Amino acid sequence: MWAAQGPIVLVAFALFPLFVRDTISYSHRFVGPITRVRGALRELGQGKSVEPLKLRPNDHWAEMADEINQVIAEMSRLKSQAEDARRQVATDSISRQESTVVSV
Repeated sequence: MWAAQGPIVLVAFALFPLFVRDTISYSHRFVGPITRVRGALRELGQGKSVEPLKLRPNDHWAEMADEINQVIAEMSRLKSQAEDARRQVATDSISRQESTVVSV
């Protein structure tokens, strides 16, 4: 039995570290982007500003990261518009107060 199966067992043991390395590498390419996306979404949900996601060259989910980056850009644009509107309301309020004081 060892004469027939020995070489196969030996090759399997020799290749096992390569299988483990490839499995870990593949899982990191798959899970790493999801972890980063979850973190970015968590920060967006808390109202924090988030930098666009940048994935490693061979990572999976690149299309999803691009879509998340579009959401991040839109949220940033809307926050900027809201801040501009707040400033405009504050400026208008001050102008009205000054015109009321002048007319009295």
